[in-house]
Formats: sequence, structure tokens, C-alpha cells
Amino acid sequence: MVSNEFYIIEGRTVRAINPVYRKTLTPDKEIEMFPQTVRLLSDRVFYECQSVYEMLLPERITTIGEACFSSCHNLTRVVMGPNVTKIGTGCFAYCNNLKEIFFSDALEEINENALMGCSGLERVVLPASLRIIRRGAFMGCTSLKEIVFPTTIEEIDEVAFDSCTGLSEIEFPASMRTIGNEAFYGCINLVSVACATSGVFISEDAFNGCSVQKLTMQGRRVMQPAGWSTGTAK
Repeated sequence: MVSNEFYIIEGRTVRAINPVYRKTLTPDKEIEMFPQTVRLLSDRVFYECQSVYEMLLPERITTIGEACFSSCHNLTRVVMGPNVTKIGTGCFAYCNNLKEIFFSDALEEINENALMGCSGLERVVLPASLRIIRRGAFMGCTSLKEIVFPTTIEEIDEVAFDSCTGLSEIEFPASMRTIGNEAFYGCINLVSVACATSGVFISEDAFNGCSVQKLTMQGRRVMQPAGWSTGTAK
């Protein structure tokens, strides 16, 4: 495998895009202009690229590298193709004007810090195949008001939704198994939590710094677990 200024080449086939490519971008240049054989966007390809406003990923893309679109402050909309199976750590971190993101239904995991600091996001519909949300994935998404979890979700790692202060209610499906330490730390406006199963393990401080007043399990209201705090986070 070799590389030139823009591409990583295997034999005669272009497999990936190098970070230097972003220097050629203008607002009217689309990803569809990439070679047809590209399957991978390498780490930091579009890092801090302010010429990207909307990204429509074609079907052939399967992997988006670490910090690939991090700090693209003018990026407002992302539509993933149906074959994306991996998004890297910090992939869309600090895209503070990102309003919409449509995930691939082939995605089983949202990696660490993937959308951290995306303060413009208001609603997220998670993909139907998703099982795990990793550490800090949505940390600091302060405008986020609604999260729609799929019936496949099993695990939410620590601080995944830390400081998502726009959240007021959360509903977990019956597939949920584990909610990690401080997963919703500092969500000061979160008042209602509902779980469609009683078999979920909720870490003692998962909702530390929240204002949870109502907890229901399988449709039945239950007492707030010991260790859950209310009010303002420290």
C-alpha cells in the first residue's frame, strides 16, 4: 500500500482519503467527487475544515476515522450512507453548528466523544442496529432535547450524556442492560426517567446532578434508587 498527496492507494485502487485533501475543498465541492473505490475516510481528513457545510456520505463509505470532521464549525447536516459500520473517536466533536445527523443503520457502536460538544443538536434518532454508546459520546450537547433509543440498545457508558442540560425526560427500551457511571451527570433539567425493563443495571451515580422526580420501571413508578442526587451538579 502506498500513498500520494491525497489518497492511500493499494495496487491500482484508491482505498482512503488523506488529511491533506481538505485543503482542496471549496463550499461547492462534494464528497461524491472522491474516487469510486474509496471506502475509508482517514483520521482527521476534514479536521477544522470550515468549507464543509453539509456532508452526504455515499453508500461505498464504510469507515469514518478519528476526529474526521472534528471542529468543522460550519457543518450543519450529516447523512451517513447505509454501509457505515464504524465512526472513530471524536469523529464529529465540537461541530457546534451541527443541527441534524442521520446515522447508518449498520452502525452498532457510537465511539468515544463522537459528538462531544455538538451544542446545536436538538434531536437524535439513534440507528436501529445500535448496541453501545461509548464514553462521552454526546457530552456537552447542551441543546439536546430528545433522544430516541432503538430496541437494540444495551449499554450506555460513563459520562455519555454528561451536561446535556436540555434533556427533561428519557425513555429506555427493554433491551437496555447497563447505564454507566455519571452517564447523565449534570443533566440538571432531567426530571423523568422510564425503563421498559426492571433488569437494567443503573450505576449509583448515573444520574448525579440531575433533578429526577419520577422513575418508572416496566410502567410502574418506583422509588428513586439510593445515591441518586437531585438539583445542580457540583
